[in-house]
Amino acid sequence: MQRRDLLRPDVVIGLLCGLALVVVTEMRLLGSYGPSGQVEVAAVVLYAASVWLAVKRSILTWPTGIAATGLYLYLFSEWRLYADAGLQLVFIAFSAWGWLAWSRGAEPTAPAARRIPAERLVLVLLSVGAGTALIRAYLAEVGGAAPFWDALLTSGSLGALYLLIRGYVATWSFWIALDVAYVALFWSRELYLSAALYALLLAMAVRAALEWRSLLRVPAPVPA
Repeated sequence: MQRRDLLRPDVVIGLLCGLALVVVTEMRLLGSYGPSGQVEVAAVVLYAASVWLAVKRSILTWPTGIAATGLYLYLFSEWRLYADAGLQLVFIAFSAWGWLAWSRGAEPTAPAARRIPAERLVLVLLSVGAGTALIRAYLAEVGGAAPFWDALLTSGSLGALYLLIRGYVATWSFWIALDVAYVALFWSRELYLSAALYALLLAMAVRAALEWRSLLRVPAPVPA
C-alpha cells in the first residue's frame, strides 16, 4: 500500500472505526455486548478488512482473511467452542486455496468476474445442502445451541468462498443472504455488536454485487 492510499476515505474510516473499537473495549463501554478483548477487536477489524478487499478484488483479501480466521481459531479454542474452532481450519484451507488460485497469473489478481453455469450452481447448492445436514448432525451430537442455523451458515459460507475463488458474481448473492441471516441470528441472541458488524458486511456485499455485475458488461480486450 502506497502512502497516498492511506488517505483514501475508506481506509481512513476503517482505521478510525478500528481505533474506536479499541477504545470502547479498553473502557468497557459496552459491557458484555462489546468484544472480550483486543484479540477479538483485531479479529473483527481484520475480517471486515478482508471483506472490503474482496469487494475491491484485491488478492490481499486472502492473507487478511487467514489472519482473522487464525485469531478466531484461537478465540474459539479459548472459549471451548471446539466445533467452531475446527471449522476455522476449513476456512483457512479454503482461503489458502483462494490465495494460490489468484496468484497463478503473471499479475496476482482476482480472476475475471463471470457468471456461474447453471449446472455448477446446482452442484454448489446441493453441496451446501449436504454439508448442512452433516454439520447439523455433528453439532446436535455435541450439544450446539442452534445446530441447524450454525450448520447452514457455515456450509453456505464455504460455498460462497468457493464461488469467490472462482470469480463468480453469484458469490455476492450468497454473502448477502448469509449476512441477512447472521444479522437476524445475532440480533435474536442480543449480540448487537456482532449484528452491527454483519449489517456493515451486508452493505459491503451489496456494493460488491453491483461492482462485480458492472464488470460483466465490460468488453474483453482485443488481442494485439
